[in-house]
Amino acid sequence: MLQTEPTPATLELVSGFYQTETTDASFVPLPWRGTRETEHVYREVVAHSCRTCHVSRDDGYSFRSAADFLGAASEISSSLCGPDHDMANAEAVLKRFWSGRGRAHAVGFSDIAGSCAP
Repeated sequence: MLQTEPTPATLELVSGFYQTETTDASFVPLPWRGTRETEHVYREVVAHSCRTCHVSRDDGYSFRSAADFLGAASEISSSLCGPDHDMANAEAVLKRFWSGRGRAHAVGFSDIAGSCAP
């Protein structure tokens, strides 16, 4: 995998998963660490519903940090709360995201609740 020139977010994630001989699925990237809130949002939203697709993006939407996630708040609002509800794009993730707590956490953290009350 490392020979395929992965995005920085993908490289960080895979390196974090395999820091030891056992896989650490609870890995939280360094830029998301620091507060309980950011780590919680990473685990409940990004890792749960966004990470699979977004780590492959290298255009500012990889959600490598809480700041990246917050910087995309208007796009997140449009994708989550707009008439199309086009996120998440993968069917299994979409069902998990909309039936779980991820949407409420994303909305609260991004301060977009006025346009998208869970």
